[in-house]
Amino acid sequence: MGSTEPQDIAIGPRWGTFRDEFRPYRRDVWLTGGLAAVAAAAELVVVGILGVLGAAAFAGTDSPVGLPLGHYLSRTTLSVTLVVTVLMRGLLQLILASVQQRMLYRYEQQARTELLGAFLDAEWATQSSMESTDVYNAIFSFLNQARTALQCATDAVGSAVNFAFMVGGSFLIGGPWTFAIVGGSVLLAWALRPFIHASRKAAKDSREASRRFVAAMVETIALARESRLFGVNHRVKKRDGAASEAVADANRRSGLASKRLSVVYTTAVYAVAAAGLAAVILADVHNPAPYVTVVLLLYRGLGYGQALQSSYQTLISSEPAIEWLRQTRSELVENALPSGGSAFVPPLDAIQFSSVSFSYSDDVAAVEDLDFIIERGDAVGVVGPSGAGKSTLVQLLLRLRVPTRGEIHVNGQDITTLDPQSWFGHVVLVPQEARLANMSVLDNVLWFRHHLTRDDAIGALRSAHVLDEMLALPDGLETGVGEEGARLSGGQRQRLCIARALAAAPDVIILDEPTSALDLISEEAIRQTLAELHGRITLIIIAHRLSTLRVCDRVMVLRDGRMEAFADREDLERNNEFYAETLRLSRLV
Repeated sequence: MGSTEPQDIAIGPRWGTFRDEFRPYRRDVWLTGGLAAVAAAAELVVVGILGVLGAAAFAGTDSPVGLPLGHYLSRTTLSVTLVVTVLMRGLLQLILASVQQRMLYRYEQQARTELLGAFLDAEWATQSSMESTDVYNAIFSFLNQARTALQCATDAVGSAVNFAFMVGGSFLIGGPWTFAIVGGSVLLAWALRPFIHASRKAAKDSREASRRFVAAMVETIALARESRLFGVNHRVKKRDGAASEAVADANRRSGLASKRLSVVYTTAVYAVAAAGLAAVILADVHNPAPYVTVVLLLYRGLGYGQALQSSYQTLISSEPAIEWLRQTRSELVENALPSGGSAFVPPLDAIQFSSVSFSYSDDVAAVEDLDFIIERGDAVGVVGPSGAGKSTLVQLLLRLRVPTRGEIHVNGQDITTLDPQSWFGHVVLVPQEARLANMSVLDNVLWFRHHLTRDDAIGALRSAHVLDEMLALPDGLETGVGEEGARLSGGQRQRLCIARALAAAPDVIILDEPTSALDLISEEAIRQTLAELHGRITLIIIAHRLSTLRVCDRVMVLRDGRMEAFADREDLERNNEFYAETLRLSRLV
């Protein structure tokens, strides 16, 4: 999956991105705006009372004067009103914070659940095309940026409401002086567009540097053993250090650009306010109360203006991440595994490939014109050099991919007309690399299949010839296997994966190089398992190690995506050059 980031750096965000992403939460946003408006009205009253009381103290009189409020209320009444209003505003702010955090929790939980669900429900072709770093970034980094953007959106609504109240109150009290100050601030804010442009570009560069660093870290962790054994740790450190330095430098430039914008904006607004105050002083105004109040209101308005500017800047920075997140989720949903179709009705009688071809691109065929039949209880081996099409064949059998040309029939029915979930319940894969979760032995075997029981798991472990070893662990079947099965040997992990495949009594089990990395004792245990399954379950075994194929009735030879031969082992040894040479070389090992 390629990058879907916009290439052009716009001055402002594309508001449709935020509107579409946060549409389900618009009521919460407006609720926070309403609460912010009530809190802003309370703050306006607080600032107004402070202005009146301050002017009275400045004038040395016990009677508040200068504003209409002072003609009707005593200083004591104003003081009591001030305390009550401050407490009421504090309570409103707490309610506002609770509403906002509840909304953010709902968004984060739902967005992450939807994204993970869309990934799990997508067709294998889409899943396998995504880089792991892209998945991690979408689920963690980009989603966190989206959550921050939603918080900034609600903060921006609150800041805008408060700013409007403060400036509106200033207009009512200060008249043309306020107009001059605010008008000058607006003009200066418009002049800051180049700084906004630079800040947005720096934020995008920072995010791209972070993405490259995550990719490097994934590689470093995956290849840590090789780096040590090849004696190149110092070079890997140098490469990762350069990537880390690039992230730090990009973050530095992004932070500097954002800070520069904030400083320039604040300085400009203060300069305009200072100019307005100088004009008031030069005008030799005798009644200072309105102007004291205007200064207080504009001071608070400046704070909200800064907060609004900061929220806007964060929205600008997060817009590409949200757009990428939305497009990723949309692509996953659009490529969801189709549902419906008829249910597969066991038992399996036959799988038939009829002129089956599959291409990953228009000009390269991974497999071509495959014609064969596998019947119930068959044990079929598949061999061939790397790139011969073995993995593609497995994916076609599993219905992870569908043929580009030709048809696959199961019991005479086109596999594409079957409900995929129904088919998945009867055909399983034991991959070459044994993958276990950081759970107990029992949970790894059952693997969230709640219809299976402990007895099913015990029977599967016994069939995989690993039950006694698992029972001998400190907590028996409840023993945790560690991350990636680190507490088990390679042979135990592989046999545990076989037990997981057998637990639900499948009709077909596909084993991809089941003994390629095992010791002779573990390999013999798996061969014994396969021999016991022979005739009871349809076995399809992909192998380079031909000793694994002793249980097979027939062996298919794939070369360059074509089926070169499909016969018993003795016939292939006599008549197939590739198989005979592979067998000769295996006897030398």
